[in-house]
Order: sequence, then structure tokens, then C-alpha cells
Amino acid sequence: MKHSANSKTCTIANQLVAQGYTRSAAMLKAWILVKAPLVESKVAGVTFENRQRIIERLACYLTEEVSISLSREGDNPHDRNAIAVMVSVNGSREVCVGSVPRGVAQILAPLMDAGKTIQSAFKGVSGHYADYMSYGLVVDVQI
Repeated sequence: MKHSANSKTCTIANQLVAQGYTRSAAMLKAWILVKAPLVESKVAGVTFENRQRIIERLACYLTEEVSISLSREGDNPHDRNAIAVMVSVNGSREVCVGSVPRGVAQILAPLMDAGKTIQSAFKGVSGHYADYMSYGLVVDVQI
């Protein structure tokens, strides 16, 4: 088991170094990813298009009813590591509600490109405590 964790850490670190991280920063990020059972992350880009209304509706559902999936967007002109966050309620059609934040996507994208399974789950809706605040979406991500 220990050998497996060390191997995963080195594999992730090597991919991060290839993206421009220093060896020490890559090893630290890789170690955190391997040792952390889940990474909780906010979803970026939730204020664009019709996403605020979609997220507002998600607040009405239980976490078991909402499915989150991650979809690699390798052809995104703004970020080569872009990963879309797709949501579905009770098996309905998937809709994009944002993207994985850039820092997290830098780590996950090479793993997804290499065929690794990245699981995600709906954690909850945040924000909108007053009229001037936007809704946010929080997801759990597990490698």
C-alpha cells in the first residue's frame, strides 16, 4: 500500500513538473492529493450565462439527487487545462454550471488525459445571503 502511494505521488509530481512547477512544489501538491481523501472545491465561472438560476434551483435538492461530473475541455482557448463541471438532477440532461478552478484543473487535467478516474460529488450551494451576493457551488473531488 505504501509503495502504491509513493508511486502515485511521483507520477502526479512528474506531471506537474512538466507543466512548469518546481520539483519541491510539485511533490508537495502531489503528496496532498494522494493523502487527502477528498478535495473540496468551489466551482469557478458560476456567474456567467444562466448559471445563477440553475444553481439557485439546485439548493432545493438533496445531495443524493444531484449528480456532478467533470468533463475535460482540452480545446478551450483560454485554458488548456480547463475542466467543465456538469450537473444533472435525478438523471436529467447534464448542464454546465462552471469549471474547476485553474489551480485544481492544472493538477487534474493531466491525470484525466492519462485516463485516471476523477470522481466528483455535489457538496452544496453557498452564498446569496443578500440580494447583492451571487450563488456559489461547492463540490468534492476525489482521484
